[in-house]
Amino acid sequence: MKQYNPQLVMRQVSKKLLKTFFQENWNCCFNIDWDNLVKTQIQDIYDAFLKLPEERRRLLEVDLQDIHSIAASDSGISILVEQASLICIDINQELEKYESRYDMAMAVFLKHPDIWKEAVPIVHVEHLSKRFWYRRSNLPMTNSSPSQMAIDAFKTDISAFYLQAQGRGQSCQVDIINRNEHQDYYFVYLSDHTDTDITWDNQGQLKRINRRHAFEIVFIYDVFQGTLDIYAQGGKKIIQPLQQIFAKEILGIDIDPQDNSTPYDVANLKQRSFTFATDPEDGISQVSVRMLKMSPLGNRKKKIIVKLPADGHPEEIYAFLDNDLNGEKLPLSVLQVERATISIKLNGYGRRKALTFDIGPKSSNLKSQPENIRQIGEKYLRRWGIDRSA
Repeated sequence: MKQYNPQLVMRQVSKKLLKTFFQENWNCCFNIDWDNLVKTQIQDIYDAFLKLPEERRRLLEVDLQDIHSIAASDSGISILVEQASLICIDINQELEKYESRYDMAMAVFLKHPDIWKEAVPIVHVEHLSKRFWYRRSNLPMTNSSPSQMAIDAFKTDISAFYLQAQGRGQSCQVDIINRNEHQDYYFVYLSDHTDTDITWDNQGQLKRINRRHAFEIVFIYDVFQGTLDIYAQGGKKIIQPLQQIFAKEILGIDIDPQDNSTPYDVANLKQRSFTFATDPEDGISQVSVRMLKMSPLGNRKKKIIVKLPADGHPEEIYAFLDNDLNGEKLPLSVLQVERATISIKLNGYGRRKALTFDIGPKSSNLKSQPENIRQIGEKYLRRWGIDRSA
C-alpha cells in the first residue's frame, strides 16, 4: 500500500468532494477559487491546509489518513459495500459514478458516517503484522452476542491480566463490530506505560509532554468455523490467557490453556505432487505456492526460504527447492513447513486479479480479505484438506 501523504489524498480526490470535505464537513474557510482549479492543482489547497492551527490540522489528518487507508487497500471499497449491506443499504450504484477509489472512499465518508465508522477498523486489521496472529480452533459454534455484563467482565479480566503480567492496561475499552453473519471483531484498547514525548507547541517552543498511549488487541470469532483469531504481542504466555478470558466471558465456557491442535495442515505444500483442484464456475485460472518457509526437525533456528519470482511458473518453486536441498544435503522429509504464501488467480472479480495470502499451521491472514474473496479462499482450504476445522 502507498505511504500516506496529505498531498497524495488531495491530488486523488476530485475538487468537488474536497471542497465539501474542507468547507462543509470541517468548516474550513479557504480562500480558494474551487470552480477554476485544475484537476491536479492542489498547491493552494495544501498551503491553506498548512495554515490551519496545528491541533485542528492533526484532527483533520486523522480523516485524511482513514480515507487513504480505505482507498489504497485492495479490499477497502469492498468492505464499505459489505458493511452497507449489513444495514440493508446498497451503495454500489452510488459508487459507480466515481472513477477513483479515493472519490468512492471520500463519498462514503461524507454521506454514510455510520458505514464508515464500522469499515475503517476492519480495513485496519489487514495491515496488522502477520507474525502476531494466532488461531484457536475446535471452539463451540456459539452465537457471540454477549450482554453488557459479559462485556464489562471481559474488560475487567483483560485489564487485570495485563496489569498483573506487564504493569499496564489499567484502562480498557472494547469495540465490537459485526463483520458479517458469522464473524465478530472485538477491538480491545488498553492503556500503555506512561511515556514522554518531545513536541513543538504553538509558540514554536519544545516541550516535554507525558502521554499514556493505547495498545491494541484484536479478537475475531467465527461462529460457523468455531475459530478464534487473536492479534497480540507476547507469544503463548499472553495468547493462552487471552483465549481463556474470551471463552469464559464472551462464549460462557472454560477451555484448557494448552491448544495442541494445528488448525491448518500445510505440511504437504512442500510436495510437488500436491494438487489444487478448483471448480470452473469460480473463475480460477491458476493456483500456486509463491513462498515456502521451512526448518529442519529439531532445529527451528535454521530457516530455508524459497520464493517464486513474480513471473515464475508454479513448478519452478519445487525446482528451486530441489536445488536448495541438494546444496544443504537435506531430504524433504525432515523439513517442516512453518509458513507458505498461496496465490489464486481470479477472473471476473473486477479490479481484483488475484487472492494472495499467507498461511501456517496456527494462523492465516485470509481473514482480512473482502467477504466474497475470503469465501473463495476458505472454500478451497477446506477442499484441499488444509483447513482442519472444516
